[in-house]
Amino acid sequence: MGRNNVPPDELPWKALRTHFSQSIYGGKIDNKFDQTLLDCFLQKLFTSKAFDEDFVLINNVDGKSTPLCIPEAHSRDQLLQWISQIKFLQMPSWIGLPNNAEKILLTVRGQELIRNMLKMSDAELAYNDSSEIEQKAPSWMIVLAETANLWLSALPKNVTKLKRTKDNINDPLFQFFEREINLGLKLLSDVRNDLTDILSVCRGETKQNNHILSLTSSLNKGLVPSTWNRYTIPQSVTATEWMNDFVERVNQLVRLSNSHSLRNEQIWLGGMFSPKAYILATREMIAQTNGWPFEQLHMHIRVGPSDQADEFTINGLCVIGAECRQSNKIHLIDEVQSDVQLLNLSWTLEPSPTEAVSLPVYLYTNRTNLLFTFDFIPGNFEKSLLYERGVALTANNMGDVNKHAASRQAASSSKSSPDEEREATKANARMGISLQESMQILDVKAPLNPEEIEKRFNHLFEANDKAKGGSLYIQSKVYRAKERIDAELARAAETEQKKQEKENL
Repeated sequence: MGRNNVPPDELPWKALRTHFSQSIYGGKIDNKFDQTLLDCFLQKLFTSKAFDEDFVLINNVDGKSTPLCIPEAHSRDQLLQWISQIKFLQMPSWIGLPNNAEKILLTVRGQELIRNMLKMSDAELAYNDSSEIEQKAPSWMIVLAETANLWLSALPKNVTKLKRTKDNINDPLFQFFEREINLGLKLLSDVRNDLTDILSVCRGETKQNNHILSLTSSLNKGLVPSTWNRYTIPQSVTATEWMNDFVERVNQLVRLSNSHSLRNEQIWLGGMFSPKAYILATREMIAQTNGWPFEQLHMHIRVGPSDQADEFTINGLCVIGAECRQSNKIHLIDEVQSDVQLLNLSWTLEPSPTEAVSLPVYLYTNRTNLLFTFDFIPGNFEKSLLYERGVALTANNMGDVNKHAASRQAASSSKSSPDEEREATKANARMGISLQESMQILDVKAPLNPEEIEKRFNHLFEANDKAKGGSLYIQSKVYRAKERIDAELARAAETEQKKQEKENL
């Protein structure tokens, strides 16, 4: 007589996993990290141990370290009945996701909603007087002129080209930065010329042509003009987000163009037009300097300040779903993301340790553009959890550029302590506006002068009075900017007072 079942150990588990991975669910997955995630689930579930009475389906099912095990059932109906009797609140962690996964989705949807509202709005922020523009002009033209004025004041006027010498002409790093600066300079010149032409048209000094008509049409819809879109950006980004990001990029190029040692500069990787090329340039430079084969070099990373000559420092990175506290050891966290203030990379002939796990580095948070991978050492947990939770790094959080601009400035400043950086980040999140954005709204610069701030606030708040044809929305932005700057002044005063009290002890 034949047997009614097959022993679990004799089932072709590897063939089943391959079938699910390559044919049924996988096979069309282009991202290897998504494929790895699928393989992790298959390795965990499709195993002979699944028939054991103590096989754990879910660890910590109730938040109190209670495991959920498969019962001893012999039919499909018994399993369905067991499933219907599960009373625990179903959490994302049941399938390996962080419990804040829904919060992440809601955040993404909220950001998309705000972008769409900005694109639909026919009135962007206008913070300066419109006395130079004829009051007979359409409201959209007045607003566009004010926006162009604001952007022109924020953009640097020029970027100095790098000077070639017989010593640096063959330097891979110099060649990379020369290309970046030349591209940035050309785009900066075109953007400034376009904004100047828009101002001229809005003031009635010149007539519109097809190019200006196309520019104003895009900007009034909150879209990035096609002639400005010369590097990879997220598809849904607004013109304001693009400009804030571009200002930060050009500011970095200005700093690099005046540097006496490009190798020792901290680089905002997400602010490079070709971030992959920077990594390749560092690799080629080390291979060239040491006479090592380019193909045999391995990248090593370390988080924290650097004092080693053979390391290259990157800032502005963000880790989603985890944090790296020291060296290259990574830990899972409940927060959505954490900042990596400084990350140092080096190239050697030694491969990464066997316990290291490769995590993807994406250009933006939409995870569309994969740049490369960094090797981290996981903490006291299974390395598969990193893939199940979708842990990854991003080089540029366009749309939240003010936060990350402040983060980069904090990373490059030796005067800011970690506690001060955390307090500033908390204040930005609590008040919904960053210090840098607040200073741009009131058009004030550091060091902050309370009298000047009060003067600018009164002027802008009164100028945008609804009774005078202004906007309550603009008034609210001005008010929030004043609140954020006042909070920063109060924090600075408290810090100074504590410092003096400590010195007097």
